[in-house]
This record gives sequence, structure tokens and C-alpha cells, in this order.
Amino acid sequence: MKYVQMLSLALSMLVFGCSGGPGDQPETGRVSGTVTLDGAPIAGVLVSFVPQEGRPSRATTDESGKYQLEYNSTTLGAKLGDHSVRISSAANSDEEEPVEKFPESVVDGSALTAKVTEGDNEIDFKLNSDDY
Repeated sequence: MKYVQMLSLALSMLVFGCSGGPGDQPETGRVSGTVTLDGAPIAGVLVSFVPQEGRPSRATTDESGKYQLEYNSTTLGAKLGDHSVRISSAANSDEEEPVEKFPESVVDGSALTAKVTEGDNEIDFKLNSDDY
């Protein structure tokens, strides 16, 4: 009987300890905005906010170029603080050999940054082909 109780306790700790409850999630701020290229909204691009440490947040732009970041499947937004921002047109493509519309510095996050604060953050990216 004691063995069964110990096994039950161990399994409970394993299940609840690995569930990733609210206690291990950082503070987040909601983030939305629009991505344009040469003044026109661009649909279907992947927008990723990558913090210095921790999980990135992602979204795909709609037909109007608008995005709303998701931290995970139940939380909208991104971790508070500074982020490098990666934008890619090829990442979400169904094509066998997708063509990237953005330069390497935009895709790898070295050209764009953003700061996420508490509450709602409206962060637009107005990209111009001549700038890269």
C-alpha cells in the first residue's frame, strides 16, 4: 500500500510539475500592428519578436498586413522588454522553393528591434525596399 501511495505522489508531482502553469509564464504585453512594404500592406508574412531570453512570440499578417502576436496557445502578446524582430515572407510559404521578399537583415532580426511594455502595444513596421 505504501508503494502505491508513493507512486501516486510521484506521478502527481510529475504531471503537475511539468504542466507549465501560470507561475512560470513571464509578464506579457499585447502586441499588434501592421507590416507594409513600400507603402503597401503585405499579407502572409511571419512576424517574430525574440526577447534576449525566453520564448519568442509570433504572428502571421492578414490581407491588410495586420498581425497580433501570440506568446503561446493561450496567451496573446510578448514578454515585456526589448526584442529583436524578424520578418519573413518565405517562412509561411507553401511553395517548394519560396522566394524571400525581405533582405537578410530583416529576416535574421539584426535590422529591427522593438520594446514591449505592459498593456497594449501598437508596433508598425513600414519597410522600404530602398532602405536595405
